[in-house]
Amino acid sequence: TYQVRVETGVEDALENNMTSQYTHSNAFRTSAFPSSTPTSGVFTAVGLRGTNFRSIDNGTSWDNETCQILTDLYGVTSGDNTFVAVGSSGKIIISTDDGSSWDNATAVNSNYLYGVTFGNNTFVAVGSSGTILTSANNGASWSNSSPGGNTLYGVTFGNNIFMAVGDGGRILTSANNGA
Repeated sequence: TYQVRVETGVEDALENNMTSQYTHSNAFRTSAFPSSTPTSGVFTAVGLRGTNFRSIDNGTSWDNETCQILTDLYGVTSGDNTFVAVGSSGKIIISTDDGSSWDNATAVNSNYLYGVTFGNNTFVAVGSSGTILTSANNGASWSNSSPGGNTLYGVTFGNNIFMAVGDGGRILTSANNGA
């Protein structure tokens, strides 16, 4: 764990020394392991403008991974040795190397995608205008099974049922892999 400290010997552009020492209030950690060698559970997080963070040590430390996708990403999940992230304008990206690198999947439509989950060897993504997309081949291709309607923001899988939730209290369930 590290903290940033600036000593009084530091000078500004006019060669004036700092009057007192400054220590930044937030600490940060670095990983003791190369970013390509997972030591235990791998986690990844995504965000605005393609932000991608990855932990290879069960969340103890996080590395900012290089992601050349400048699209806002809103959801990420993993299954069958594949990470899938979804975002604005129908963006779907896939990683098969523990989140070290990402590839674009073929877009189905341009609707925003807000959530994605994995179950029964199927990825299911949900989004604006009731969008529901499914992939049974690790995200290589996607099918649109959207019933339309209110925006869906979240999706999960349990007890062999996919469940999606959205605007206006909308709750959808599927026992046939999102079809």
